Amino acid sequence: MDPRLYRHIGSLVVIEKYGEALDVINKVIAVSENNPELHHGLGELYGARGSLSFFCGRMKEAWENYGKDFAITNYYCDNGISERLGITILREQTVGRRIGEFTKQMDLLIKASKLGLRKDRPQILLKKGYFSLHNNALLKYWEKYITLFDDEKLIDMTGKAARESVSTVYAPTKSGLTIESDFAWMDVQKEWEAQGRRPLLEISEEDEDRGATAMAGLGVPHDGWFVCLHCRENSLHDRYPNNRSADINTYLPAINEVVRNGGWVVRIGDPSMSRLKEMKNVIDYAHHPKRCDRLDLYIIAKCRFMISTPSGPCAVAAAFGTPQIHTNVYPFIARPWCKHDLFLPMLQQDIKTGELLSFKEQLRAFSICEQEHRLAAFGRRVIRNSEEELKDGVNEMIDFVIHGGQNESARTMELREKFDSVHLELFPTVTGKIGVGFIDKYARLLN
Repeated sequence: MDPRLYRHIGSLVVIEKYGEALDVINKVIAVSENNPELHHGLGELYGARGSLSFFCGRMKEAWENYGKDFAITNYYCDNGISERLGITILREQTVGRRIGEFTKQMDLLIKASKLGLRKDRPQILLKKGYFSLHNNALLKYWEKYITLFDDEKLIDMTGKAARESVSTVYAPTKSGLTIESDFAWMDVQKEWEAQGRRPLLEISEEDEDRGATAMAGLGVPHDGWFVCLHCRENSLHDRYPNNRSADINTYLPAINEVVRNGGWVVRIGDPSMSRLKEMKNVIDYAHHPKRCDRLDLYIIAKCRFMISTPSGPCAVAAAFGTPQIHTNVYPFIARPWCKHDLFLPMLQQDIKTGELLSFKEQLRAFSICEQEHRLAAFGRRVIRNSEEELKDGVNEMIDFVIHGGQNESARTMELREKFDSVHLELFPTVTGKIGVGFIDKYARLLN
């Protein structure tokens, strides 16, 4: 794609003008399809049109265009260097360095390969120079499945055929659709669990011993159990208030429920976050001097369950198979990836009328506006989970994970089925369960 055109489309996307950007892409594709000399760039254009269709809520068009781009990419992979070498090529600029995005891409790619949705062959991550994640201990765990390769000759050679690197933006599913990676991960994870397969990541014996010793040093008894808590906050990376962020103080009643049931709470994060007040059986590990990459992973992997918000650690927990209650989930289309997870979505409110949008309205007219002022431009604001909703959700998780409660009332099953049916109008699969107290409270939004 011409760099000037790319910048123009990018400028429209930045200000959330997806429809206008889609019109530009459609015109470019029409010209390219009728000019054989421009066919080499069609895959990238189809992929861009798929993403813009996705942002506009046109799911069927998005899946169709993702499939076209994926077919073109496969053609080059099956007839190029990667096929001759018998490898799958990944590139550092596509998998990213943030722990959540990297983990999601690796978990999806490897599981899809082992399930026969992709060619199952060695995964080679090409890099130039030093490659690191925001948690380098996590990278060591993934090196069981991928090989980091920085041979300049191979990089230069494959760089001339960049279309051979696999797409990590979307992926094929068992249903035959090629869809955005978050939803493809749901579909692949559902099949993975149906076959009784174990999580890809598991804490090593060395980290198990080191972690248990460190936790005892933090005060958690050897025979005690603990819950991991991660509450995303606005940071220096956020130029404006972010809709995915939440207030840690709204979680205090939920924390008290864990402690009341005999557990400990270990709050993870980084020192830029707000401090928790001192509480019994609560460790503000985000501000602890013992905080380190390896202990971060131990806490996420070995907690009985995790209380998470939409951020990188929740993807890491999924890769380790840690049960989660996903709280303050945004955007509304997002769901957990694993069957044993609960979730509490944020709701959206019409700014003028003060009315909450129905679940169907939030799905059909969604916007992935992470910044609060951009969502406000659409006349909407998010309503974050209340203290009571968080407490009820954590109690449900405690009952399920700690006490073994699994019974659902007929009303709960009916409400959850209705809620899932709304998602299934647009997406091929659903995973996780909406919190019972939450869906009961907002049952009117199903209409």
